[in-house]
Amino acid sequence: MVPLLAPTMHRDLVSIRKKPRVLVVHPAASTGRLIRESLQNFTQAEIDLSPDTSHGFEMALSRRYHLFIFALHLPDMDGPLLYEMISKAYAAFREGESRTAPGVIFVREPEERLPPPEISRDARVKGILSKPLSIERLLDAVKSTLPMRDPM
Repeated sequence: MVPLLAPTMHRDLVSIRKKPRVLVVHPAASTGRLIRESLQNFTQAEIDLSPDTSHGFEMALSRRYHLFIFALHLPDMDGPLLYEMISKAYAAFREGESRTAPGVIFVREPEERLPPPEISRDARVKGILSKPLSIERLLDAVKSTLPMRDPM
């Protein structure tokens, strides 16, 4: 018989379970660092960071992630194309193993054109953030996906 746990124990169980992982692929080191440090300080997630598109693709296939955060326009390809490639690779990953791509947040530069409306309407897209980034907007975009740390 499995004992029922009191609701107050939920917080302790989150620390026992494996922390959610986030993959950040952004070519600007300062933006990647801001995202990584903000999420490490305010959520219970582990963050993997890559400025390189192909390395980010390899990382996405080698581990399970709860969320992706990609630059909208990367040097090698657009962020939505990278996300579609990962989604297709996940769908064909291994026969018998269910693996679906997690949600994604795109980060765009202020001078970049707005993404097509179909990207915003895609249910997998959790948000499109414009630079300059603010910690509040970033945390608002991830709050439905990542558990937040308790304030001290």
